[in-house]
Amino acid sequence: MDLGTFQRSRARLWAWIALPIALMACATVPTILLRREAQRELALRESLLDSIPAVERRVRRASELLQMVTPNAARHAETTQEATRRLDESANRAGLTLRALKVMEGIETDGAFRVVNMQVQAEGSLKAMALWLDEVQKPGLLMSIRAATINANIPMSTGLYSGEFMIALRLRSP
Repeated sequence: MDLGTFQRSRARLWAWIALPIALMACATVPTILLRREAQRELALRESLLDSIPAVERRVRRASELLQMVTPNAARHAETTQEATRRLDESANRAGLTLRALKVMEGIETDGAFRVVNMQVQAEGSLKAMALWLDEVQKPGLLMSIRAATINANIPMSTGLYSGEFMIALRLRSP
């Protein structure tokens, strides 16, 4: 290359000096930004991967607790008997009288659970019914109210209500 070319034109000299620097900057800056973004994403993934064993331990522990607490469908008769005993005891504590308690035939499937339906007829004050319904649906019992009908007895001066409830008992599949 002829040195005279640069002596005649200062713009050409500065272009030959500045152009490589500008090209390096144009290539380097986006690369640095992409590298920082990739490192940040990698750090997030590493922290996520580090948290997986702890989450797996918690899931395993929750599954073990569920196994211990949830009644087993293989022992259907004993579990249903225990549930009816609990219903009766909770009704006595709430001041409610159970007139009829019938375990319906057949077992339904609800996801990982088997469901046994029980039909209960009760009589007592409205407050007693509300307390009883609250106690029946406590988390550890795995029972829920599927349907309920509450009627005021005649004459109203007695303050008694009669109710008919369909209660679902969830059993763990064997």
